[in-house]
Amino acid sequence: MRSLARYRSLVVLASFALLGCSSDDKATNPDGGGGGGGANPGVTQFGAQIGGIATQYFVGNAEGYASAGAMLPYIAASLATPAPPAPAHAFAPALSCFAGVAGTTYIFNGSAYVAGPATGAPTNGVRYVIYRLDGANQPVLADSIGYVEVTCTVASATSNYVGVALVANGAAVFGATGVANDNTTYGGYNCTGWLGAAGAPNISMSLFCEFNPAYLQYTTDFSNGDLQVEFATVDSVATGGRTLGFGALYSPSPNWNVIVNIRGDTATETVSEGAVYYGDLNTGGLEQLVACVSGGTMTQPVFSAPSASCDIIGYGVGPAASSADLATIAAGVQQVRMIHDLIVEVADEAFGVPPSMTP
Repeated sequence: MRSLARYRSLVVLASFALLGCSSDDKATNPDGGGGGGGANPGVTQFGAQIGGIATQYFVGNAEGYASAGAMLPYIAASLATPAPPAPAHAFAPALSCFAGVAGTTYIFNGSAYVAGPATGAPTNGVRYVIYRLDGANQPVLADSIGYVEVTCTVASATSNYVGVALVANGAAVFGATGVANDNTTYGGYNCTGWLGAAGAPNISMSLFCEFNPAYLQYTTDFSNGDLQVEFATVDSVATGGRTLGFGALYSPSPNWNVIVNIRGDTATETVSEGAVYYGDLNTGGLEQLVACVSGGTMTQPVFSAPSASCDIIGYGVGPAASSADLATIAAGVQQVRMIHDLIVEVADEAFGVPPSMTP
C-alpha cells in the first residue's frame, strides 16, 4: 500500500471537478505557443466528448468520489487487518475471502470501521458505508450517502478474484472485477468494469496495473462507443521520473486520433519534455507532431511550436496546432487524468500490492 497521503487526490480532484474542470489558455500557452488560426473541428468535437464524460460521470458524482476518497484509508486499514474482516486482496491467500464475515455491513464510528446491524451486503463480500463530508472533509456520521463493496471469490491457491463497487446518492458510480498475477519478475492485476451516472448508460472501463522492480505502471482504458481513451502513468523506481501517456480516438466522422506524451518528475510533477500529435484518420492522414511540451507541470503543461527535437514517438513534424486546440487538449488530459486517478485509488485498495513487489 502506498502512502495514505495519496488519498488526498480523490478529495482534491473532486473539489477541482466541482469548479468545472476548466483549463486556462494562458496557463497552457503563456506565449501564444500554439499556431494561429481557429479551432480544428475534429479536436473541438473530441474535446466536447471528453468534457461531457468528465461532467456527467465525474463532476456529477463528485460527492460520492470525495466521500470514498476520505473513507478509503479506513477501508484499507480494515481490509489489511488480520482479524475480521480479514484481507480480501487479490494477492491474499485463498482462505481469506471474508471467511466468517461475508455479508457484513461496516459503519464508521469516528475512528475505524466496525460491524453494524444493517443488512444487504453481498454474500461473498462486505460493505462499507460512506458519508457526506462537512466543510473540513470529515464524515457526517448521521448522513450516509452510499457505500463501497468489496467481494472475493477464490481463484487459485495463491490468488483471489476480487470485485469493488461504489454506490453514491442512489447511483451505481463505479464497479470493477479482476484477478492478480505475482511471480519473481513482476506482479499486478487486470480488472474490467464500468463508470456509471444516474440516467446515463455505463461506460466500459479496464485497468491494467504492473508492479515491476524497475517501474510501476497503471493503464486505464475507457469508451462510450464514440470515444476510446487510453491513459497511462509510469513511475520509474530508479529515477523517480514519471511519464504520462494519453491517447484518444474519436470514432465518428471526422475520425481523429490525439496522442499526448509528457515526461517529468514524480514528486514535483515538473515537466521535462513532451509532445502532442494528432491526425485525421478518416481521410488517411497520419498523426503528426503539432506541439512540444516545453515546461510547466503535468496538470498545466506549457506548449511551444512543434520541433524535431521533441518528436518523442518519431511521427514527424506537422503544422502547429492552434492555441484553441491546445487548450482543448490540455483540458481533456486533465479531465481524463482525474478519471484515471480515481479508478486507480479505488482499485488499488481492493486488488492490493503483490507480496513480492515493493514499489
